[in-house]
Amino acid sequence: MIKLLFILIFALSCQDYNSNSGDKFRYGPLGLAAGSSAEFTAAYVILQIRCASCHRHSNYAGFKSEQAWKDAGLVVGGNTDASTIITRIRNYEGTGSDMPDDSGPIPDEEFAALKTWVQSVTP
Repeated sequence: MIKLLFILIFALSCQDYNSNSGDKFRYGPLGLAAGSSAEFTAAYVILQIRCASCHRHSNYAGFKSEQAWKDAGLVVGGNTDASTIITRIRNYEGTGSDMPDDSGPIPDEEFAALKTWVQSVTP
């Protein structure tokens, strides 16, 4: 009976992704706005994995469209220098250190993907 209970608990606890590693955002349903570009989808995953753990209290942790990011003033379409999301991540504003604070800066490859997304956004 104990073996059966153990097997049942084990089977029910299995999931399609490891929720502690960010796989949920890589492989799970994202619920993004219809017609989201590949650049936005890639950027959204990076932002959820790297930023949302600290910024979950802010509205932009749940922005599901490029328009939401633009409306919040965090992204200026086609202009990485004027996009707050970019200038805060790499401390171009000179207000502190690179983000995220707790684990060091975002890897260059991921930062480049964020910049590619901002450059692809229609002004």
